[in-house]
Amino acid sequence: MSRLYRRPDEAGGTYYVDMTRHGKRVRRSLETSVLKIAKQRRDAIVAEKVELTWGVSDKDITPSEFWSRYEAWAQLHKAKASIQREDIIFRQFVTFLSPKTLSAVSKQDVERLKVHLKKDRGMKNVSVNGGLRHMNTLYNYARKLGLYSRHNPFEGFERLPVEEKPVKFLSGEEIDALLAEAKKHSERIHLFISLATYAGMRSREVANCRWEWIDFDQGIITVQGADDGSFSTKGKRHRTIPLHSKLRAILEPHRKQEGYIVNENSKPGVWRLRYEPKKAFKNVAKLAGVPWCTPHVLRHTFASQLVISGVSIYKVSRWLGHADVKTTMIYAHLAPVDDDINRF
Repeated sequence: MSRLYRRPDEAGGTYYVDMTRHGKRVRRSLETSVLKIAKQRRDAIVAEKVELTWGVSDKDITPSEFWSRYEAWAQLHKAKASIQREDIIFRQFVTFLSPKTLSAVSKQDVERLKVHLKKDRGMKNVSVNGGLRHMNTLYNYARKLGLYSRHNPFEGFERLPVEEKPVKFLSGEEIDALLAEAKKHSERIHLFISLATYAGMRSREVANCRWEWIDFDQGIITVQGADDGSFSTKGKRHRTIPLHSKLRAILEPHRKQEGYIVNENSKPGVWRLRYEPKKAFKNVAKLAGVPWCTPHVLRHTFASQLVISGVSIYKVSRWLGHADVKTTMIYAHLAPVDDDINRF
């Protein structure tokens, strides 16, 4: 016989199993607050298909100790930008809830944090969901690293609704207007906008783009991390992008053998971007008649204009550096009518 139960004094509602195995009474945490998962784990244990690994040790840890040990591990395994994003939400989590240990946080606390991020800090729904997703990941890493063995209050959290909106992108005329104003403003913002528009790079990639990435002879750009670790691409994956003829024409007059392309004398710092274009970009976009445009819109523009022109969604996905083509499918509706449908 076996039964599932919850401890009334434990936040989060973690399920435990109470059973007799090989003549001995065994009580173990199933490390989930989801009844369906708890039943599956209980049944697997009863059928002796798995070892009794859950709850073998009852580990808990303070937030500060966890972050100290997690950060040391993450610096070897994760990108700097990823750690910075996790650090921001973890600080907000600790500041608002002030838990003495990770296990002191309940499902109700997660809901309170959700309201705090949304109403008090003014975060958008998509950002709140992303922050809570980071916290769920951090709790799972605490378990993975053997630092913690209790419930994860962020497991299965209810996401805030996010309205799906059409992707914004610039028309050909708007691209020309933006580049013309950027050229009047400064070399830095002109090169930044050119790389983002005609190579589809992320802002961090543009800010860290080097002349060594550009092979003018082969006509390709290789987006890659820095040898000194000051910059790494998303997912630490390098990729190649064909060198657009318009981008080649813009870069040629400034061509050098090595060094940063944008704001060459600026060094990598503690902030997310080596070069922050926000103020200059906003001024240029307003003068060009597209005040709604942001640096990321230029990445959308790159992908959207290629798909509209009939380029394969799979090629576009590869050039954007998406790990999964599903991410690129937000542009699929822009593809022209495919006459191949009439081939039979």
